[in-house]
Amino acid sequence: MINGEKVFISAIIVFAAFMYREADNIPNPAGAGYVMKANFWPKLILIGIIFMSLSALFKSWKKKVEDKPAPVQGEEFEEPNRVRVMLIFVLCIIYTFAMSLMGFLIATPLFVVAVLYLSEYRKVRGIIFLPLAITIAFHVGFVWLGGVIMPRGYWFFRDFSLLFY
Repeated sequence: MINGEKVFISAIIVFAAFMYREADNIPNPAGAGYVMKANFWPKLILIGIIFMSLSALFKSWKKKVEDKPAPVQGEEFEEPNRVRVMLIFVLCIIYTFAMSLMGFLIATPLFVVAVLYLSEYRKVRGIIFLPLAITIAFHVGFVWLGGVIMPRGYWFFRDFSLLFY
């Protein structure tokens, strides 16, 4: 890793440690009957960020910067497609607005299908089952296990979402 990356990782660690300290200021909802404090999940995520950043920092100190291997004659490397990356970025922005309008249960599979298509993934079975599996996994993880209220959308999208949560 270059020194700039080490500085960036160190800045992430400092910021996550500061946010961990600030998580104590999150007020607990009054009368909600929660068993966990409101700062449990933020602190857990920040501990994970700190741990992963520390491991990346230690790996970078342990490993010296290696030069890129020279390409073999006749071997081609695919250059990153900047247009595709920008389209996926724009798609992420559209997804944030679509979730509030269409709801989580409808916007998420459509988003996953679009990302798979832009990533040139063309297996029909995967395009059908991956979006459903990802949506179900997020629904179970966030709504059922985490108690997070996901956006339901408006109009008949809301009615559809109310069937599930």
